[in-house]
Amino acid sequence: TVELRKIFKLLLIGNSLSQDASDNSGEGTASQLYNIIKAMLGENSYVEIGILYSGAKTAAWHATTAFKDAASYSFFVISDDTDGKWKSLGSATTKQGLSYTDWNHVTIQPYATEATSGNDNGYNKENGVPLSDERFYLLSNSLPYLLDYIDTYAPTAKAHYYLIWSSTVEYGSLNIGASNYATRLSVAKAAIQHTGTTSGKAFASLIPAGTAIQIARSTYFGLINYDVNNKTDAQQGLQRDNPHLTYCIGRYIVALLFAEVLVPMEHRETNYTLPDMKDSPLIGKLPKAYTELAQKIVQETLRTMTLTGDAQYAATTLSGYESDPADKLANALSAYNFSNMTAADKSALEAKIAEIAKALGENDSVISVSVNESITPTATAQDFSATVTVQFGYTTRTVTLSGKVKLP
Repeated sequence: TVELRKIFKLLLIGNSLSQDASDNSGEGTASQLYNIIKAMLGENSYVEIGILYSGAKTAAWHATTAFKDAASYSFFVISDDTDGKWKSLGSATTKQGLSYTDWNHVTIQPYATEATSGNDNGYNKENGVPLSDERFYLLSNSLPYLLDYIDTYAPTAKAHYYLIWSSTVEYGSLNIGASNYATRLSVAKAAIQHTGTTSGKAFASLIPAGTAIQIARSTYFGLINYDVNNKTDAQQGLQRDNPHLTYCIGRYIVALLFAEVLVPMEHRETNYTLPDMKDSPLIGKLPKAYTELAQKIVQETLRTMTLTGDAQYAATTLSGYESDPADKLANALSAYNFSNMTAADKSALEAKIAEIAKALGENDSVISVSVNESITPTATAQDFSATVTVQFGYTTRTVTLSGKVKLP
């Protein structure tokens, strides 16, 4: 029996938001997208992902660059042949990127005002002069040209529209960016109706990364604020800045969505296991609950793709995940009656707090306890106080407990 090797090849054309989707952080780094797809397809597969990247560029710029055949991209690939690490291939033209291999999928990523208005309006400039040809300012012109270009130089590849999220530097409350995202979604729905002017090539799908991130903003992922000045593990809600995704959580969500949309079910292993979210460079392994919530967010996003009319791709809310587990445990500890303790040393409190955490299902919490040495004796009990620090992933909370130890 001959078992055919499964081949998956994806090229992303875009800016740093395509770096987010592909989890490209430069030469020699790993990719959550590559690891997820490899897990889905199994060992008897060949996976290759490429990215033609130029920072902050629009679809109008991409169409102009293709027309001029300019080597204006940084070209990276990651594959089994590069040991699952990104490799730089230097500068490249659109034609060189598309002709590099027999890609199965190519994604196009609009940007900025273009994504919310459908009009580039000369967004990319050098010395005040627009870098894009005015005839490509409208998505209704740039996308048909790019579809024709893909059909010419990667004729067997399916083309996909990569819908980005609404950019924001705000965090700390749920559902931030919802109105702006609704506008981007409306533009995207119109955009995917365009076809190649000469080839008639159509978009095979819309990849609603923005929907996934907006759904994630209805959960405690949108509340996280951790070390926002750190450049390797920056966390500010789901974005590390305006407009980029956080390296671990945000990028995992979008990478998983790309894989779910693009990898056919019939090509996947029967009982594959998805990899966990990558470790934080600063705090190590992240809670399993982060990975599980990200997967729920992606499944909800996939569900919106099956709907019709205004509901299709529209961001929903994922109820039951509004409170950070660190807050849930901190609140439970504050409310707990510690008046019947038989001992109040550190180990006794740790055991009781672990029992409370387990009852809440918060087994991924890291808990530290500091016991106040000052204990006041009474006729029947001793008062005690203790400071408890609860850490769940990126979130840390401090609670002061007080109670009584019953005397023998």
